[in-house]
Amino acid sequence: MQKNINKYYQMAIYLGRAPLSIGLLIFFMWFITRNSTLLLAGATTILLGLFSVSIGLVSLGIYVYKSKEYGIAKIKILKALTILLINFPIAFLLISISSYLSSTFTIQINNQSHKIITDIHFIEHDKIYKIPDVKAHSKIQHDFHFQSEGKITYSLTIGKEQYTGTLFGYITSGIHGEAQITINSFVKINVETNTSIM
Repeated sequence: MQKNINKYYQMAIYLGRAPLSIGLLIFFMWFITRNSTLLLAGATTILLGLFSVSIGLVSLGIYVYKSKEYGIAKIKILKALTILLINFPIAFLLISISSYLSSTFTIQINNQSHKIITDIHFIEHDKIYKIPDVKAHSKIQHDFHFQSEGKITYSLTIGKEQYTGTLFGYITSGIHGEAQITINSFVKINVETNTSIM
């Protein structure tokens, strides 16, 4: 009889470990490859994990109820409950990290001219991001995490002339992208951008 009761405990442990292990595996695979298909797989795992943990909690409840006459090992209950419930904070943490990394905008400034570029700013509504000057015949690259919905503009000075323009026409949550601002030898500015949804 005790053996029949233990199957509920083992089921609770399994239903807690399975989504946790699969979720962590998918996250690390995505972290290495940044394959968008893995994000979908991760989201699916979270949904299935909620169902799995719910069934696991029911199974653990049945184990506790049926074990009363044999004596309940509290340490076993605590272990199973921890394995089941730890899925929630870890899922939240992985979602937060992947969302943050997926909203990265990489901006490169390639100065092919013989003049230094100064007063470089990227403007996001009321936020202004200032980056260091770019020397002649050099390039720099920075990552940003824009948080507002709308367009991102740039402002920079070459010699005594100030130049402004649109960097990203429209961004919103879940979008990441790349931009390259090239200043050629004739001091002409070319902006190339690429955005995609996480």
